[in-house]
Amino acid sequence: MGKIIDHAQLNEAVDNDQDVIDVIAQTYLDTYEELYSALKNAYDEKAPDELSRAAHTLKGAISMFFNEALANELQKLEIEAKEGRIRIEASDIEQIKDTLDMLATELKELISDN
Repeated sequence: MGKIIDHAQLNEAVDNDQDVIDVIAQTYLDTYEELYSALKNAYDEKAPDELSRAAHTLKGAISMFFNEALANELQKLEIEAKEGRIRIEASDIEQIKDTLDMLATELKELISDN
């Protein structure tokens, strides 16, 4: 399986400062499950305003890891929900969770390698 993080862009963004990477990674690890829960709950409740907000927040949480595919998926979800439409399927919500979990695994490895 390929990497979730674009390590070259991440290192460039933080000027190869491993301490900054560690802080960013740990912040994600400490918050991503709660952020995903907000997204999932908003989806389950068919609450477009909350879904838009949750997608936006989650997109911000993953932005430093430069995963364009996930960021684009969250952006699309945010826009559609903001317009009052929820077109995403439950399986897509689960795929987002799977990707977030893979990101967490990769970040744990990145932190433990130091």
